[in-house]
Amino acid sequence: GVGTANTASNVLDDYEEGEYDIVATMVSGSITFNSSVNRASYTKVGRLVHVQGFATVSSVSSPSGWLSLSLPFTVASLTENSGKSTANLYIYGVNSANVSDFVSTVNEGGTVILIQMGDTVSPQNDAANEIKAASGISFSVSYHTA
Repeated sequence: GVGTANTASNVLDDYEEGEYDIVATMVSGSITFNSSVNRASYTKVGRLVHVQGFATVSSVSSPSGWLSLSLPFTVASLTENSGKSTANLYIYGVNSANVSDFVSTVNEGGTVILIQMGDTVSPQNDAANEIKAASGISFSVSYHTA
């Protein structure tokens, strides 16, 4: 428009894309992903990040509690928690849960997708308990980084 200038707020000067190995964390125990099926890819345009990935589990050692998957950039902390987000998840081959019960949160200031179980009136911290060898996890998420 008239009077519009190329100021820092309206010039696109940051574009990046890449891939990384997904890391799972939980309250206790461990989940090891198959080293040939454990990647996520991302595109970062300005401060908007889109990530998608897929991993299969090769082994577990008594995983319990919430489950988290690593993200490539820190989630922005914005006004009134407007930086908070969710991820699309598809998790299968689990111990006993209904696959539609997995829910996610992407919290401000964090670097993970937090996965919980949504089989009650509030999310429960037992998603990691459901993961076993040969489980598969696919996700996509878009969020703002700082």
